[in-house]
Amino acid sequence: MKRGIWKRRLLAVAMAAALVVPQGVYAAEELQQPSDQSEEQQMKETADTEEKRLHQEGCLLPLEHEGDCIVNLVEESVVDEGGQVEEVLLSGYESEQDVISKVVTNSRSGLTEDDPMKVPEEGLVIVSGVYYGISKTWFAENNFNKDTLYFSIEIPDSVTKIANDGFRSNYTSDKQKNGAVTTNDKLGDYKVVSIDFTNATELTTIEYQAAKYEPLQGVLDLSNTKITKIEKNAFGDCTGLTGVILPNTLEVLGDEDGASGSVFNGCTGLQFIRTVDSNEDIVFELPKSLRVIGKQTFKNTFPKGSDIIVKIPESVEIIGSEAFYSNSCFSQIFIEH
Repeated sequence: MKRGIWKRRLLAVAMAAALVVPQGVYAAEELQQPSDQSEEQQMKETADTEEKRLHQEGCLLPLEHEGDCIVNLVEESVVDEGGQVEEVLLSGYESEQDVISKVVTNSRSGLTEDDPMKVPEEGLVIVSGVYYGISKTWFAENNFNKDTLYFSIEIPDSVTKIANDGFRSNYTSDKQKNGAVTTNDKLGDYKVVSIDFTNATELTTIEYQAAKYEPLQGVLDLSNTKITKIEKNAFGDCTGLTGVILPNTLEVLGDEDGASGSVFNGCTGLQFIRTVDSNEDIVFELPKSLRVIGKQTFKNTFPKGSDIIVKIPESVEIIGSEAFYSNSCFSQIFIEH
């Protein structure tokens, strides 16, 4: 389909009187050069080429000015022949010397935890069903300033496994091999605020330290997955989590022998851990498919003094040391048989 591109200029809110500005950044389509023309001629030519000027609402300079916009932003809309808007592009300019163009795929900026950027599927590294992390190429294209960005991620149904450190920016050889960005690439950093597993219907394994220390917020809902194993420290110290919903396919929390665990160790903000089949008023319930609870899996997982009663299903064969160690969170523990 033939496409046309038009730019919607955002008018300046004030005209700067007798303002002298240095030569600055110009539209990518035309770099203006100083000339000996009269001011009247220059203003006329500027009016003829206003479509190429880059002004944003809030810029205090007149439309004919040749320097940087104070706020530095322009909106472009790409439309088809029928006049339907297909996408919106935002091109920003960092300074008089450096021109930065950026395609923003989400209205959220990603610069704070409360304003995360949604990572599109093309920004995820998924190889043979394994999710390794964020694409190095996509990250570089969307983080010109090398900031620390905050992301929300949706796991698609093509994923069967989350690789170790998958939701973190830490270096692993597998990430490097498969093109996932890490802090070693010196392109900035990122943190994951939310993970949506709604469509992760083929997911069976979350490997160790997958999201350890990440600022995850709200409820971790794994109910639509087919997870059988969550490895050690997968969600350790995710203090922003308020609840966990486990699938009825889960068999192992931590290592198979129970020697390691800490799957939810340090998740002090939790208000409940229950299964997909639990009533909504249940505070703590484990799936009846569970066989292994690894060491320190639920250590310090609830606020102090929560007075929680634990019932361990009869399917459980191994409980690692300090699996329920806490500051008076668990008042009673029963083993069903």
